[in-house]
Amino acid sequence: SIFKENIKEQVLLLLSLMKHGAGVFGSVQKFESWLNQENFYFDGKRPASYMNTITGMKFIDDRLTAMEYGDNV
Repeated sequence: SIFKENIKEQVLLLLSLMKHGAGVFGSVQKFESWLNQENFYFDGKRPASYMNTITGMKFIDDRLTAMEYGDNV
């Protein structure tokens, strides 16, 4: 069903995001700390608050990529 496919996509995206974040920050703990701090790029909200949608997770992933290329935290 479409619902199951959507759940699978979210789980895969979440796993990929955690791996990417851990790589950028050096550990899952540091990445989780960043996720839970208010951030300018997320309208002053915690990045973690964007993790409830696929679009939000992709936005976080895009920020991580930008950070890898020297954009601000």
